[in-house]
Amino acid sequence: MTTTLLTLPPEIRNIIYGDVLVEGDIYYTHELDTEPAILRTCRQTRSEASRIYYEENRFVFWVNNNDASQLIKWCMSSSSRRHSRMASSVDLSRNWVNLLVWARAAFHGECGALSLEREDGSNNGLFASFHVLDVAMQLRRGGVGWEVAEGVLKQMRMALATEHQDWALDEV
Repeated sequence: MTTTLLTLPPEIRNIIYGDVLVEGDIYYTHELDTEPAILRTCRQTRSEASRIYYEENRFVFWVNNNDASQLIKWCMSSSSRRHSRMASSVDLSRNWVNLLVWARAAFHGECGALSLEREDGSNNGLFASFHVLDVAMQLRRGGVGWEVAEGVLKQMRMALATEHQDWALDEV
């Protein structure tokens, strides 16, 4: 009798999937749009292995100028990706327009939860961005609609603008 991957017990297959797919941190590049070959072999393998790939790895994105469009696009391309562990290395720009787009995507569940990492050790703009995203998610969990959440975030913007005038700019 010939043994194939799919004839092995599920517990053994999961060990194999983990050995093949778990890398730890995976840094996003445009080439990351393609998934590992094993996820494209058949529906059963994809169903079993995608959870391991997307839940056991952490996908790291560089977000420049608070423009998370690549991150949002990546999340929206597959429902499995929306529940991934993700981190964003964020520059310290204070672009409100981009940050609001990002907060709306997070609020509507278009991307999973994020952890933010500092590139250079400073934190002022980074913590403000993280806090805006966190408040958006808390409002969502509280059952508030987007219109109300957006109003709260705009109030936050006014407070941030008192600390740094760049938050008041609408430039993209």
